[in-house]
Amino acid sequence: MRKVKLSGIITMAIVTVSVLTACMSKEEKAAIEAAKAAEQASIEAAQAAEKAAAEAEENLKTALSNRDEAAIAEAVKTVPPEVFLNAIKKTSPIALSMALNSSSPDTVKSYFASNANSVSDFTYDLNKEGTGIIIKEYTGSSTNLIFPQEIEDYPVVQIGRGGFYGKIGAPQVLLVVIPSGVRIINDYAFSEYPKLQNVVFPSSIVEIGSHAFDFCSSLEQLYFPVGSELIKINEEAFSYCRSLRNTYFFNCSKLEEIGVHCFSNCKALRNLDLSYTNLKIISWGAFYYSDLRTVKLSDTLNIIMGNAFCYNNNMTEINLPSGITNIYDGAFSSCKELVNIIIPDSITAIHFDNNVFSGCGKISIATRLRLKELGYRGEF
Repeated sequence: MRKVKLSGIITMAIVTVSVLTACMSKEEKAAIEAAKAAEQASIEAAQAAEKAAAEAEENLKTALSNRDEAAIAEAVKTVPPEVFLNAIKKTSPIALSMALNSSSPDTVKSYFASNANSVSDFTYDLNKEGTGIIIKEYTGSSTNLIFPQEIEDYPVVQIGRGGFYGKIGAPQVLLVVIPSGVRIINDYAFSEYPKLQNVVFPSSIVEIGSHAFDFCSSLEQLYFPVGSELIKINEEAFSYCRSLRNTYFFNCSKLEEIGVHCFSNCKALRNLDLSYTNLKIISWGAFYYSDLRTVKLSDTLNIIMGNAFCYNNNMTEINLPSGITNIYDGAFSSCKELVNIIIPDSITAIHFDNNVFSGCGKISIATRLRLKELGYRGEF
């Protein structure tokens, strides 16, 4: 009897152990399966994130390549700073301007922190308000002059007067990148940079000083990004920029004044569209002796000063804006290929000086009669 009881106990113990062992195996198996599933999910999530980042980078590169401002603005929302920095390494200056203008402050800060010239390449001082840095001089030798966005925890707000004229950096600089936050480029800042081809302007620029880029004989294009705050371009700011082909002012809705001889002797300049600006005055000789073919002026324009477009020998067409009140002596003189002058019916009178259109012998008879009706008494 005792043997039977003992045998039963042993049997029950074996069954219990077997059951427990079986239960533990299921738990362990479940734990192992859960761990495998989590690991697989993590791998898949990483792969998905990697694929999404690659697609986002490719989308940004495509948008940059096409210089599609809307697509760039959309693409930069989905890329982290490190992807952005990689995507823009070989992009064009215009596309770079679009990208920086559309990016978050953190991404822009990362760009300048990674790419700006060393602070030791500059001399600088606080502005009179004590709120920001004025760059006074560049002493480096890089072909790319990329300004820091901040120095000693102060934002860079101005490029100083004549700070770079004739300095060590001038002979070899090909590209200038000005950071967001800079509002003023002072007189002679980049005068006579013979190899300078491109400038990346931020939307924050309000004023460009006299002679700021004059005699930059290799400068090819000017682009101002969406939201441009630019109000005034001062005298001779871009005069004798003989390679300047393209000026993009369609984002400059606040631009009011183009100064004396501002774009004079820009021999490669062909087409000029100022129709999106808020121009009030085009100053004396602003486009004197350039080589414009077609010009579109803003309806906000009131005054065209003397010799403003004089000696643009190949100009064929221009419009007189609806807001025009005064056109001064020689404004279009010697534009000998000028044929089409678009004049709105709403214009009833204009104050003309003499010889505004002298040397413009191809203007049609109908247009001459209309100009005389508006008050022109000079020669053609």
